[in-house]
Amino acid sequence: MTDAQATTLAGREEVIGRNYPVILERLLLLMVVIVFILGYGEVSDWSGEGFVGLLTTWCIFPCLLLFSAEMLGRMIQAINRN
Repeated sequence: MTDAQATTLAGREEVIGRNYPVILERLLLLMVVIVFILGYGEVSDWSGEGFVGLLTTWCIFPCLLLFSAEMLGRMIQAINRN
């Protein structure tokens, strides 16, 4: 087996591509945490009081940020594909 090939359990020969830039994905996650911390007050003020405000601030806003980070990570993955 050479450096450029690997054998799977099924016996297939696969070529190893470029390394995935994990640091970029970690930076994206760090940016999501920072945006949540900095934007929490704005979203809380915008959404108002009550159950809808809590749901928006603590569920929808973080999920939207994580979804955005995931999509950006997938774009980075597509760009780095061979």
